[in-house]
Amino acid sequence: MKLGIIASVLLFALVIGVVLAKTGDGADGLSNIAWNPWSIGIATVAGLLVLDQFNYRKKKGKMAGPDWVPPFIGNLWDSIHPDFEKYKQGWQAPLSCTSVFQKFIVIGSTTDIVRKIFNTPGSIVPSVLPSMKDILKPNNFVFLQGEAHVNYRKQLNPLFTRKSLSVYLPAQEAEYRKNIESWIQNGATPHEHYSRSRTVTMNTSLLVFCGKYMTEEIVQKVSTAFYNITAALELVNFPLPLPGTKVYKAMQARKYIVKEIAKCTQMSRERMSQGHPPTCLLDQWVLYQVKVKEDYAANPTGNPPVMFNDEEIVLTVLTFLFASQDASNSSFMWVMTLMEEYPDVLAKVREEQAQIRPNNEPLTLETLEQMTYTRQVVKEVLRYRPPVIFVPHLANKDIALGDDGAVIPKGTMVIPAIWPSVHDPNVFAEPDTFNPDRFSPERAEDVKGARNWLIFGHGPHNCLGKEYAVNSLVAFLSIVSTEAEWRRQRSPESDKIKIMSTLYPDDLLLTFTRYSRK
Repeated sequence: MKLGIIASVLLFALVIGVVLAKTGDGADGLSNIAWNPWSIGIATVAGLLVLDQFNYRKKKGKMAGPDWVPPFIGNLWDSIHPDFEKYKQGWQAPLSCTSVFQKFIVIGSTTDIVRKIFNTPGSIVPSVLPSMKDILKPNNFVFLQGEAHVNYRKQLNPLFTRKSLSVYLPAQEAEYRKNIESWIQNGATPHEHYSRSRTVTMNTSLLVFCGKYMTEEIVQKVSTAFYNITAALELVNFPLPLPGTKVYKAMQARKYIVKEIAKCTQMSRERMSQGHPPTCLLDQWVLYQVKVKEDYAANPTGNPPVMFNDEEIVLTVLTFLFASQDASNSSFMWVMTLMEEYPDVLAKVREEQAQIRPNNEPLTLETLEQMTYTRQVVKEVLRYRPPVIFVPHLANKDIALGDDGAVIPKGTMVIPAIWPSVHDPNVFAEPDTFNPDRFSPERAEDVKGARNWLIFGHGPHNCLGKEYAVNSLVAFLSIVSTEAEWRRQRSPESDKIKIMSTLYPDDLLLTFTRYSRK
């Protein structure tokens, strides 16, 4: 706010100074202005500055937020360098606002408002980020609305059934064990864990989605290319995808990744046609398409089934990768952070693992479902440090939000803030304390706080793979707790929270040794 006021005052002073310099000393005053191109240009800029602030103030109304924003660019600095503590202050109000590059932004912070944002199809629609249509392509299913979106999602549900999750689990376990073993072998020196965590989540996602159709060399190249997509996940980017911009680099990365997933799709079709068992999501999808086609041929009633072409399959898998990667990386890092910080919780996890897998048996869906306490820990990690706290939406029309009837104008970026809902003291006892026991059968705060459990969104666009995501964390914690010991090298920044596309500990320097069961 101070920066906006200072900038406005300085610019206004500059305009007045130039105008006065061009004004004669006679009684005619301003009539003596020398209306040359410079003075006309300055007057135009002054008018635009006034209009810019007027428009912002008009939209702001009585909402919380800065009274003034820096001209034209708005609070660009805050969007590029987000401060978590500053955001938390803004969440004290039901609705708060700001502006960046002429884009009016409103953040909703109460559970009722957040649920309304998530579940008002047609009026407020997911926009991901302004640059995402360039990156994911406009015909990607994530941008569908209404009935078209509902029908598309129905065809994807079989990819996340219990049967499908059991198909993916061996690949997940193998990748977790391989990476954890590497951490142990190279764990004597403190290492920033971000890149290690990102490697395991990226490689696991690619293995689950594309199987072994993608070689390790290609996996590495895809992982490197995906960094450019992650780098473009900013609230505001340069509006044109010109060469050298982050959005342009992300688009080039998408083209390469799509090409490699397309190759995997063709190999999956060929392998499944030979009767081999499925091992990945592509296999499951190909088999499901074959089955629904055969079922309809045998009993052609109702509408014919939707048959996806290769481009639709490839773009959907890309979307799954986009949706899972950074959120998974965030949660995996918080698992490591919080288990090191709460050794008593980790000890209980290990005790449960010793009871369920006394001989380090391979994971099955059945054993995962028996891990009651481990699952409580995972749910508390997600509540205590939700990976995705902002999900940008767009107002397609004027719409009232909040109890005071504040109208959000069409074209506004509307962002539901997840953090206040899962830290509501009226629902979660001592919400700023990490305590997995809150989800025990006796306390059941997950039941009491069902309306507030917005980790995976709400409404028609809620996360399709939420069970897969939770199972992934349970499986990872199960294995890392029984294979490794880790210690954190702390710094003055260790307790800070960093906002990128998701939440991360500001630093996470870890050393690893092998865990020995007693």
